[in-house]
Amino acid sequence: MHALHVVQGYFPWIGGSQRFFQEVSERLAAEGHRVTVLTTEAGELEHFWMPRRRTLGPAQETLNGVQVHRFPVQRRLNHPLLFSLYRRLMAEISGLPLDTTALLRRLSRFTPRLPEYEAYLEQTDTPFDVVHGANITLDFMLSPALAFARKRGIPFIVTPFTHLGMAGQRRVRRYYTMRHQVEILRQADAVITQTPIESEGLAALGIPRERLFCTGSGINLEEVTGGDGQRFRERHGWERPMVLSLGTLAYDKGTVHLIEAMRRIWAEGRPVHLVLAGQSMAPMRAYLDRLPAGRFPFLHYLGTISEEEKRDLLAAGDLLCLPSCTDSFGIVFLEAWANGKPVVGARAGGIPAVVDDGVNGLLVPFGDVEALARAIVRLLDNPTLAQEMGRRGKEKVAQGMTWAHVYGRVRQVYRQVCGL
Repeated sequence: MHALHVVQGYFPWIGGSQRFFQEVSERLAAEGHRVTVLTTEAGELEHFWMPRRRTLGPAQETLNGVQVHRFPVQRRLNHPLLFSLYRRLMAEISGLPLDTTALLRRLSRFTPRLPEYEAYLEQTDTPFDVVHGANITLDFMLSPALAFARKRGIPFIVTPFTHLGMAGQRRVRRYYTMRHQVEILRQADAVITQTPIESEGLAALGIPRERLFCTGSGINLEEVTGGDGQRFRERHGWERPMVLSLGTLAYDKGTVHLIEAMRRIWAEGRPVHLVLAGQSMAPMRAYLDRLPAGRFPFLHYLGTISEEEKRDLLAAGDLLCLPSCTDSFGIVFLEAWANGKPVVGARAGGIPAVVDDGVNGLLVPFGDVEALARAIVRLLDNPTLAQEMGRRGKEKVAQGMTWAHVYGRVRQVYRQVCGL
């Protein structure tokens, strides 16, 4: 089998969709299959709408048996506000009481543009057996991929990583469920989802249930465990207790609410460290810069850290928080559980299907700073409860949430759709 994978970012960009496709691609290659990845030069999400962001190269390379092609990104809008307004306009057009699918399909490819990617699809004579695309909100690569699959007469699989936000609210989901995006999903031969919540949300949009396959995401236990917590504390001079935030820092990830919750905890005189590790979006960087210098000595922003540093951090921390409304899964929960740590998440997106409230973590409403502060304090003040939740989380990961488990489920989708 020769699989063509289309994903907007790929290793060494580290994120949920990037890791999902890296694991699937490399495991297919290890089985002896050919895998070609078409991706972009982007090294971070903001590269699609802002200049001078991190880029990756080379244009072509082989990584662990996977052939990777990276295409340059051309932007017609070079400011986050303009891009945000443009996508909002598309969402409004999608909501009009008429069929705007074709218009939206054209608008989705106005910016960013990938002319070399589209030229590759037009010109390649390489035989492929299946096309697998990703990220429904970054739709500029998916429409050409679907057209290519249909022209070749081969199956098209899509893993949309749909962010549904909070139940009953459209603020987030409207950017993942526009008419042209739903059309892509309806035409796919298979749609791989992260949680049953995502599956149900897509079924409600008319995606046939028989084409929906829930695989989830996973971790490799040996990659995220074995850290030295004492080494981390001594390196930074921070003692416990320690609350962790790992991953992209952004408003919709709940980072602002987490800091505000910690400010309430600090106001009570509690010496609790908050450690933020991960790439920060521009608005979040501006928020951090506005915080009074020296006023919050227990707030620490590490930026992007190495894998070794992350293992040490996970070993050092007491609990992990991801109170996000834009996560279709939340791999960091698994990383915390693998280290026996309890978690706090938001009751939004796919998180309630991952975190069992009161069993291996706690859930709070997105944006509820007081509830978030109470959840953190509850775990810090009840070490026996925290330890038991961490233990249950660790058991859950071992039972079915490693990449080996996930790949087995994805591979079954390939067999069913491709017969290979």
